[in-house]
Amino acid sequence: MHVNVVKEDGTSETVQVHIKQELLSKPFVGGWKHKESGKEYHNCFVQTLPKRYSSEISLKTAGRHKQLRQKNVRSQTTSDTSTQMTKTGCWVSDRQDKVIIPGQYVTADEKFSYMLKQVIVLQSYFRRWKAQKYVNSIRQDHIRRIEWEKKEEERKRKEKERRLKVEYQRRMQPLTKEDFDLVY
Repeated sequence: MHVNVVKEDGTSETVQVHIKQELLSKPFVGGWKHKESGKEYHNCFVQTLPKRYSSEISLKTAGRHKQLRQKNVRSQTTSDTSTQMTKTGCWVSDRQDKVIIPGQYVTADEKFSYMLKQVIVLQSYFRRWKAQKYVNSIRQDHIRRIEWEKKEEERKRKEKERRLKVEYQRRMQPLTKEDFDLVY
């Protein structure tokens, strides 16, 4: 195929373009067929081409080990990467760059002592929570015990009143032989 390209100075040039068309016959794994035209519509997972391993992967052999390097297509973006720098013949914009200022250096011993202090604080909070939970359970038990004792005292008082009332009725209006035996 030949394409005419117009340059900046106004001249045109004919460029030959080679189009590589891969004809892959895919099996009908899923999807649907048009009844009238017979055209197959595949599900999206069968529409992608299989992975090519020829020129995209460089295979290195070092001793007994083999290294397989692949290009991750998802990570290739149009924006500049952080390793590009301005040099002669290549200018890279620094408008979106972030200046990172290092903080105070922390040694392993300092980090360990900080973590130990935080663990002690966490343990103290946990122990406080457990102690509060224990004290609350004891308080609830005590409240329940006092309520039970009040109810029991009230029940005994009512039982005594009922017994005295029945006794009084038996003495004042005897009906049975036992009631008469109480009176005489």
